[in-house]
Amino acid sequence: MGMSASQARFLSLTARKNNVEFHGQQINQQRTTLSNESANYYSELTNLAVPIPPSIDDYTKISYTFEDGAVNNTLTSLYPDKNNKSKYIVNYLQSWNDDYAIVPASSSMVETDNPKNPTKFSIGSQTLRKAGTAPAASDNDEYYNSLSASQQVDLLKNESYLLSMAQEKTGDNGNFYIRYIQNTTTGQYEPYLYAESELTQSQKYNHKNLGSIPCFSLGTTTKTQEVLNKSAFIEKDASGRFVAITIDDGIGTKAIPHNNLDEIEEYYRNTPFPKQQDYTKVITNYIPRNNQSAIDAYWANNAEPKQEDFNKQETNYIPRNNQDAIDEYLLTHLEPKQEDYTKTNTIPKNNQSEIDEYILTHPEPDKDDYKKYVTDTKLSSIFTAATAGGNGCYDHVLDTSYSNRSGCYKHVLAHMIDLEVETSQGSKTVAKSSAYPKSGIQTSIPGYTISILATDINNSNINSYNHTAEMLEISNALKNGYTPTGETQKVTIMAGDKTANASSPESDKLLSDYYIKNGGGTLKQKLMSNYYIDENGDIAKKTLRQKAIDLFYLCDHLSELGADIDADLVPAVVAFQNDMQNFTIFKEEEYEKDHEEWVKNTTLKEWNESETVPDVDAYTLAHQTWENGIPAYQEWYDEETITVPDVDAFNNAHDAWLNGAPEYKEWEDEENTTVPDTDAYNQALDNYKNAAPSYRTWDEYVEESLGTRTYKLKTTTSTDEDAYNNAMNQYNYDKAIYDQKIQEINSKIKIIQQQDKNLELKLKQLDTEENAIQTEMDAVKKVISKNVESSFKTFNA
Repeated sequence: MGMSASQARFLSLTARKNNVEFHGQQINQQRTTLSNESANYYSELTNLAVPIPPSIDDYTKISYTFEDGAVNNTLTSLYPDKNNKSKYIVNYLQSWNDDYAIVPASSSMVETDNPKNPTKFSIGSQTLRKAGTAPAASDNDEYYNSLSASQQVDLLKNESYLLSMAQEKTGDNGNFYIRYIQNTTTGQYEPYLYAESELTQSQKYNHKNLGSIPCFSLGTTTKTQEVLNKSAFIEKDASGRFVAITIDDGIGTKAIPHNNLDEIEEYYRNTPFPKQQDYTKVITNYIPRNNQSAIDAYWANNAEPKQEDFNKQETNYIPRNNQDAIDEYLLTHLEPKQEDYTKTNTIPKNNQSEIDEYILTHPEPDKDDYKKYVTDTKLSSIFTAATAGGNGCYDHVLDTSYSNRSGCYKHVLAHMIDLEVETSQGSKTVAKSSAYPKSGIQTSIPGYTISILATDINNSNINSYNHTAEMLEISNALKNGYTPTGETQKVTIMAGDKTANASSPESDKLLSDYYIKNGGGTLKQKLMSNYYIDENGDIAKKTLRQKAIDLFYLCDHLSELGADIDADLVPAVVAFQNDMQNFTIFKEEEYEKDHEEWVKNTTLKEWNESETVPDVDAYTLAHQTWENGIPAYQEWYDEETITVPDVDAFNNAHDAWLNGAPEYKEWEDEENTTVPDTDAYNQALDNYKNAAPSYRTWDEYVEESLGTRTYKLKTTTSTDEDAYNNAMNQYNYDKAIYDQKIQEINSKIKIIQQQDKNLELKLKQLDTEENAIQTEMDAVKKVISKNVESSFKTFNA
């Protein structure tokens, strides 16, 4: 019975071993299949065509130009004339500089007397006046008042011409207001014009009656005109390139003035010429009384102070050398040596194979797996109730018809940045007056700060609807961190981990809305970004409080930053409203627990050897203690008294001596003098000249041949930007497809490699099982052999 059982056990083990070997063969077959797939992917990688960027040298075009005085002409097209094969029909574009043109200037902050019905406008202390109209007596027009009467007349005439130019430039036939600013380089006063239609728009003014109004000034502009269908001869050189063009202008008309000399002579005959002696005025001359005798007497009776008469005493301390004490210390306290300080380190016994097997089946916990987004209904309801709907502060920034849109959203942000409140208006909670203004609040960009006034809070609809107390909870949440109800994990509130240094290539992948590589990006882009560079030079996500401060700066400096309220501010405000209702919650305690367990299981735990190594810390401490005990030259025993010049006392006495001298400051005698009134005479003379008729009428015309003109053609080879940009766009598209393909193949190869590692691990397990079965089979064989031997011995007996 024992031998039968052993034989059955042996057969069972043999079957199990064959099954294990068959399973191993299947795994090897699967690994072979994976290897073939991986080889196919690598082959596909090598066969991919790498996109090549276009060279700008391959995209050029030839243009022909010629000059006609100050006018530059560029040929746009030419083709043979069907009626005259020796000629061409040409089109060309003319361009020239107009040095006396109306051009846009930077907007100005204009103040009005009444934003709802504005009638008076000023910039600083200067009142704007209508172009071509003299200012009122109360207006502070410094430049106009500095001119003579004749100059003022000329100025108003010139302004009428400027008015017509501005109307033509803008298409606005209404009035324009004007002011003059002195050019610091040339010293000339330059005019700046403001359209009345812009100034009278009440929505442009904020609660301080200030508004950003566009203006125009004199400058240089380039004008163009296209000339079409001109007949021309084209001259070519031996290579066939165009070198000269002759344009046939055909027949034109010439205007002849109508002479009105009789009318002019009649005016001068019947109108008397102004005389200088008819224009005089009386002035008062003041005659000073000379007090030289008093000055001479002062110099004679008050001697000038001398430096040598002003001295003071000082104590001069002399150090005593304590070298003996130092020498004694060094003799009795020997300097510590490194070799006298050692420590024993234990050396681990390596169990790396066990750790490797654990890591294969237990990957390291990833922080991203412990984050989630939640919407906190409590904060959402508070924030929505306080900022939107009937309260208006958020809705107004979206309303294009509202005048102070950016100022309205400043009210929202002011409630969120370190809000301090007190109950001072009955039951209403308002800003704490003693805590404001808050200045020097740092944005995420070094050197740029904001200031918050109490009026930024108290003048808001949020305050009017009594929501300031609720906003205090939101402000504290942004300042101190926020833990929603039912969550125990730490809330980072938009603050991400530092993932890359600003100079590393990973930063390009991290930032999609803000290109910050090598310090690039405008101030506007930095303020609107979700990321910033911290004090360590790392890229980090902004907290909601940082974003609120940066957005406040953007609202307060829209014009300076070159930002548009609809293209820049409104999208940033909408994004911030969404951010305020979405929080990133990081399950830190759960992550730390799992990560600690993983580290514990992947650490070499057995230590059974030791070695002696230098104890650097102990040596450093002993040596520092020895150095600190060395005496220093710090005792002062001897002193002496010395006399030095007292410069301050001398300067004070000398200044008093100078200031005591009399001056020519008394004016007592006066006389009246009649002198010519040049301004009045020039005004009368200008009026006389301006009233005289002139050759103004042109009403006769004759035809005459204008002939032909020949110009030398210049050949210019330039880059064909459109063709090059199209090629570059195609290259970028091809490169994106190529990169995507590479990424897809690498991802598939990575999956295959992981599958192969799993199969390899299973194969090792089967190998271990096969060895165990073989060992048991050997033991069963021995039992069977002993049973056979025992049976034969029995029969032999």
